[in-house]
Parts: sequence; structure tokens; C-alpha cells
Amino acid sequence: VESQTRANGDVVLHISVRDTGIGIPEKKQQLIFEAFGQADASTTRKFGGTGLGLAISSQLVRMMGGSIWIESEVGRGTTFHFTAEFKVAPDQPSTSRFQLASLAKLPVLVVDDNATNRRILDEMLKSWMLTPTVVDGGVAALTEMQRAANDGRPYRLVLLDCMMPGMDGYGVCSKLKSDSLTQHIPIIILSAKGEISDKLHGMDVGADDYITKPFDPTELEARVKMVIRKTKRDISYFTDLPGENSIINKINEELNGKENFAVLFLSLEHFDIFNKFYTYKKGDEILSLITKMIMGKMKDLGSKNDFIGQPIRNEFILILDTKKSDIIASEISEEFKKTFIDGRDSL
Repeated sequence: VESQTRANGDVVLHISVRDTGIGIPEKKQQLIFEAFGQADASTTRKFGGTGLGLAISSQLVRMMGGSIWIESEVGRGTTFHFTAEFKVAPDQPSTSRFQLASLAKLPVLVVDDNATNRRILDEMLKSWMLTPTVVDGGVAALTEMQRAANDGRPYRLVLLDCMMPGMDGYGVCSKLKSDSLTQHIPIIILSAKGEISDKLHGMDVGADDYITKPFDPTELEARVKMVIRKTKRDISYFTDLPGENSIINKINEELNGKENFAVLFLSLEHFDIFNKFYTYKKGDEILSLITKMIMGKMKDLGSKNDFIGQPIRNEFILILDTKKSDIIASEISEEFKKTFIDGRDSL
């Protein structure tokens, strides 16, 4: 789509659509715009249709003050062109609250196997001042989520297509919500399947919201705001880890289960003195390094159901399998001593 002319409050747009089909011979290119006209009118033709579509399109284009034509090459495909005249809307003031500094550059992962959908969502989120990354399938989504979490810069929201080849959105959501590194990150499923049973299935696997395609951008904007506002109340400001409410919910969940579990409490003593002496900026850097170290040990030695939360700035709570809790605690203690005490001069 491109703007062809613009004057006196009107704009003429030039729209083109290209296919890679069989192409149309030059001598039959005008015939296809006539009612019931076919490039191949034989009884043995491979492609059906009544021959009315382009005739109707031609009339609609003329009613909109435009023209329609084609460029085609047999065996290579066809490009359909048309122009249409529109009134230019007056400039509208931006009302998006996403331009608030608190939400600017919020990292969002978009998962969709359709390239057009990925492009539309990417442009939409950028217009809201968010920072999207797009991937084309379930496996790529899981890989990217793990990478971001391991780097200590997890995504704050996932927009997840439901109907994808290989691993569908339900499968991706279930895996993310069962992994201690990603289970606290909100997920909105976007799906063309709008039955109540589909929505309930989405919620059962852990989705925070479910929107049926096609959707109005204002609806998606409102849902994103709601999910971010809800989850932001219980995410640590310092490390993006789950906060106090999530920790309590996880402990209650484990208490109601049948398996034994261990709770590790890690506290950075005299951390306030460290911040005042070395500045809070340096303290935040140390917190990020410690978080990466703990999560790395849990990933290498723990299980998928392990949990890490941060109730306050200088404390971490780990909920683990009792069979692995001692070794994880020992490894974290040794790594902390080696990196932050013995190796403090290199930090």
C-alpha cells in the first residue's frame, strides 16, 4: 500500500496484491474483469470459481474513484493493482497510557507462526512504546524465554498464538508455567478458536488471559494493561522475580500436595551498608549477578518444579525437591564465596 496523490483533504492509495499462481495470458487479461469471464473457460480447467469476483471488485473500485488492472506472466504469477480515493482523517491526539515512563521499553515476546501476524503485532507494540521480540513457533519461544531468563533479563509478557504447527500455544503455555524460571511471566493467548471450551483449556494450562481473533487493537491494549498491572503488583522491582504473594501461594500449593519439599532462605546480611558505601547502582548490579548465579544452579541441579522468589530486596526464597536441596544450597554457598567474597576485587 502506498500513497499516490494527496490534495484538498483527499488521498489516493495504490494497493497491490501479488500471487505466485499460474499467471494469465496477455490476450485474456481484460476478459477476467467481465462478469462470468474466465482465463480458462474449458470444462477441464483445474481452478474453479464463478468469474464474478473481479467483476464485482472492478465496480467497487470505480465507485471509490479508482481503477483496477493487473500485471501477469504465465507460469510466474500475477500482481493485481487498484487505486481508491479516501478522505484524510484529522490528526488524533495519542491517548495511549503505554507512553508512561514506568511501562516504556517493557520486553514482550510475540509467538506466532504467521509472518503477517508477527509484523502487525510487532508494529502495534512498538507504537505503544513496548519492546517486542518476535519468534515463529513453540520451540523457538521456549528457547528464547530460557535465554532471556538465564541472562537475568526475562520477558515481562508473552503474546502467544494458539494454533501453530508442531507445538501449539497450549503446549508452550503449559511448559512455561511449569518452569521455575518462567512460571511468573504473564501469558495472553491469541486464538481464532473462540469456543468456551477453548478458553477454559487456555486457563487450565496457565494462561493469564485469552483473546479471540480477530480482535480490536483497543481490546488487546486494554487486556495487556490489565495483565501487566495485575502481575506488576507481585514482581520484584529489583530482579523481576516473583514476590511475596507468589511465594505464599507456592508454599500453600506444596503444602496441599503429596510430595515433600524444602524451603531455602537466602539473606544478604549488611546489604544496606554495602549500598550506601558502593551506591545503590552497584548494589543492583550485584543483585543481578546473584540472581543469575542462583538460577543457574537451580537449572543445572534442580527440577522443573523448583521455585525462586524475592520477598524483599536482600532476600531470596527457594522451594525445592528435598532430595536436591542440600546440594543446591552447598553449591550456591560455594559459588557465592568464590565470586563475591574471594573474587570481590574483580567485581
